[in-house]
Amino acid sequence: MLIGLDLGTTSISAVLFDTERRLAVCSAECANNAGIAGLPEGSHEQCPVTLVAAACGLVASLVRQSGNAEGVGPACRSWPQANN
Repeated sequence: MLIGLDLGTTSISAVLFDTERRLAVCSAECANNAGIAGLPEGSHEQCPVTLVAAACGLVASLVRQSGNAEGVGPACRSWPQANN
């Protein structure tokens, strides 16, 4: 199994691939709300904590959809904001 993440400017997507069968098993997507407000004009930054929490939430969604937590690393399971 392989998880692909796309951290776009408007949305964040995740796909779980079965590398042996060469197909996508499931996918998940959420809005990217990591933009930092109040920056000078022309500046665009994103909060890394918010990005990681969103990515971990999507990984958790993939695990729920697939019913298979094998191979999911401990980083997402222990990230505090991922469990919200």
